[in-house]
Amino acid sequence: MTDATAAGPTQAAAAGDAPLPPSLVPPSLVPWPLAPLTMAGPVAERAWTRLDGDDACAARGPIVEEVPVAFVYGARAHVVVMATPADLEDLAVGFTVTEGIVAARGDIGTVRVERHATGAELRIEIPADAVARLDARSRALPARSGCGLCGVEAIADAVRPPRPVTSTMSIEPAALYAAARALGARQELNRDAHAL
Repeated sequence: MTDATAAGPTQAAAAGDAPLPPSLVPPSLVPWPLAPLTMAGPVAERAWTRLDGDDACAARGPIVEEVPVAFVYGARAHVVVMATPADLEDLAVGFTVTEGIVAARGDIGTVRVERHATGAELRIEIPADAVARLDARSRALPARSGCGLCGVEAIADAVRPPRPVTSTMSIEPAALYAAARALGARQELNRDAHAL
């Protein structure tokens, strides 16, 4: 989607030009109805009705956005999840490694984020043998929960044993506690919307 499409035909007009009548606006410049959802930032100001017992009043506040995100490997869609439209490259790498699609982060080539009016596609480059393994372990349905189990075809895929940890990294417990205490200040979306 181009900037002109996202802004709409009125804002896309050159400075000083009168906006085109709707009948003359090219279809490519008519905003998609879902564009405000999929092209917005990760947090948006939204209106809602606040209920308190029998009382109801109008309210506004920050809401964390979610959009459909498709993971595509070797020109084949693997799974669709709902995700906040931020840090999608990190999501692509983390999902690809933790799902065992590749053995290590270094096995991932490029990650291309393609934003569409109805969501985003993460086109993730992995070796051909990893694509072949993935085809053998395909999901039948889009994932519909955060746990990622929906859509797997066999119980064995849902309860795969974890890979052995080979790292020799050692972290002191005090460092873990310090990191947990510092985490809140670094969670920008949670600070803005209190929802993560």
